[in-house]
Amino acid sequence: MIKDTQQTSNENYTSFKPFFKQTMIKINYKFALSLFAMLFFLPTIQAQDAAIIGWDGSGNSNSGDEVSFVLLRDFAAGEVIYITEDEYSKSADVFLDGEGHLAFTVPAGGLLENDVVNVIETSDSVYAELCGTGGTVAHVPGSGGWSLVANSGSGGCTDELYLYSASDPAAPWSSITEVHCFAYASNIAPPSDQEIAGDWPNSITITWNFGNSGGINADFKIPSRTNTTLPELLNGSNWNQQMSAITLDCTNFTNQMIVSSGPPPTAALNVGDIGIIGIHTDMPDGFTFIALTDIPAGESIYFSEKGWCAAGAAWYTDVSEGHLLWTAPAGGTSCGTIVNITETSANIFTVTGSGAATLSSGSWSQSAGDQILAYRFGSGVEPAAPIFLTALHGDYNSGDYNPATTWNAGTTCVNTTSSGVPTGLTNGVNCISLFPAPGPERDNARFTGTLTGTSTAIFAAIQNPAAWTSSDDALGILPVNYATPSVTCVGAC
Repeated sequence: MIKDTQQTSNENYTSFKPFFKQTMIKINYKFALSLFAMLFFLPTIQAQDAAIIGWDGSGNSNSGDEVSFVLLRDFAAGEVIYITEDEYSKSADVFLDGEGHLAFTVPAGGLLENDVVNVIETSDSVYAELCGTGGTVAHVPGSGGWSLVANSGSGGCTDELYLYSASDPAAPWSSITEVHCFAYASNIAPPSDQEIAGDWPNSITITWNFGNSGGINADFKIPSRTNTTLPELLNGSNWNQQMSAITLDCTNFTNQMIVSSGPPPTAALNVGDIGIIGIHTDMPDGFTFIALTDIPAGESIYFSEKGWCAAGAAWYTDVSEGHLLWTAPAGGTSCGTIVNITETSANIFTVTGSGAATLSSGSWSQSAGDQILAYRFGSGVEPAAPIFLTALHGDYNSGDYNPATTWNAGTTCVNTTSSGVPTGLTNGVNCISLFPAPGPERDNARFTGTLTGTSTAIFAAIQNPAAWTSSDDALGILPVNYATPSVTCVGAC
């Protein structure tokens, strides 16, 4: 199966799926549908048109389960959004587990961007909308029973939710045209075959260790719901969680900025657009990076201290390791800006230089030998297949060492202070192991090479351990501790 993608704004892509194949001919049916809609003025649902903002699976097997979502554009009468708890199969490109699918139909008069919809099963296979939108909800004939699971535990047993559109109302699960939002309410990462980023890169993905913070039922809790951004939606601290029943808020949003209707921002960040130039694992712990391109306002980057299992191309299994989200401020972050992020109290961060940082999952606790892995924001926190931007490794362990990469061998993938080379990166080229054999490792390190020159030359120099100083004593890694950068930005900026 072929899926063509075209890069658009803010890491978004417009996904296409083939309608049929003939020898030397491939016709894209989503393109055909879009063309038909433009010619005949029919509404079509595109990516990121709705985002999940709450769910409650505390009802019994026959009633009480709820899902709420916000509309991210105006909807015309008769448009349909499908909701399912079914498992998506990346390999088959269908929902295939036989669970329930619901169809929410927009009422006469349509609905507006920022409106909130709450779908509930009031009794066995009987559904209603609780926020007063006037829309109707129906079980899709041929799909399984609807029953959200809300049980927590070490195995992370719970459920997933999708908002999607489809071309065949009789079998939407096998005629998907777009996945708008995926929420995985669990304290473990989604199974690899359920990761939708490769198939549907436009989808909003909400996964951040639900169940580790008090419960599986969840509701987006920012009271004003005004000017809400995508980083805010994906930040776990902005959600209420509990195992008992939770009331889903019907308050409409105001001027949602989860998906912007304004001019598109610059393209997504790429390898080499930032360089990590400092790490401090003694208290207070933190790290420092330099922007090597202009980063637009609202652009975000995930940073994690969790290791990457190079052998299995997956995150280490320690669920406690943290992921934090840094977001560029209004006006953006210019090329050459040095940014320090320091944990000033438990899971609370002070940013010096530019932007703001919040914990997205786990608990942040850098220790000697730790690593910092930077990856793209758009795929959500701790995705199965992250797009890494750069990484820094501070461990040397002769008993767990890969001489070819100078990172850890990564065969056990459970140690909280070890990591293999992240997928897509090459040590000495776009990531760095600070303490290759024979070591020893140090607690703290700072890049002391030049910060004057082209962005590509500076990025290359950062990956050389000889250009660093290190110590087991406190070492300054604030912007003031570096020479003033003079960066000639190469590329997109």
